[in-house]
Amino acid sequence: MIQVSVRALKNGGRTKIKEGAMGLLSKLFVSFKLKKTIENSKSDDFRLSMTNMWTEEHQTKDGGSFEMMRLKDNNIVFISVGITTVKIFVTPKISDLTQYRELKEFALANSSLRLQLSPQKRYEEDLLILEHLRLAIAWPKSVKELSTTLYGIDHTLQVNA
Repeated sequence: MIQVSVRALKNGGRTKIKEGAMGLLSKLFVSFKLKKTIENSKSDDFRLSMTNMWTEEHQTKDGGSFEMMRLKDNNIVFISVGITTVKIFVTPKISDLTQYRELKEFALANSSLRLQLSPQKRYEEDLLILEHLRLAIAWPKSVKELSTTLYGIDHTLQVNA
């Protein structure tokens, strides 16, 4: 009787271990897929595959920042923050630089001060500028609507940083 109980425990124990291992593997798989989905949702390709979704902000090596969004008319808005100016471009295709068209250029009100900032401090200010422009631009449906919105913004961009 004791021998049967031990054997039953061993078999039952193996089954529980197998079930536990399978449950753990499936949880790990789901966690991995979820992590990949979240990482993918932050990628430019994913965000630009949809309309009216801004990409993450990017910092360039030379001291600028940029961000992009696809419009409903399939053109892409490209905001470029430099050291002394901010430019807004539109293009039907990111990879073809010849198709970029500048819609508006803003002179930054504090450009002489920006020259003296460290790259990190300038990047922090760039993030504020990009946020300010995202709010001002909102979610236009077309290049024409974007142009109208940009026309209403003063040529000297002042952002309280």
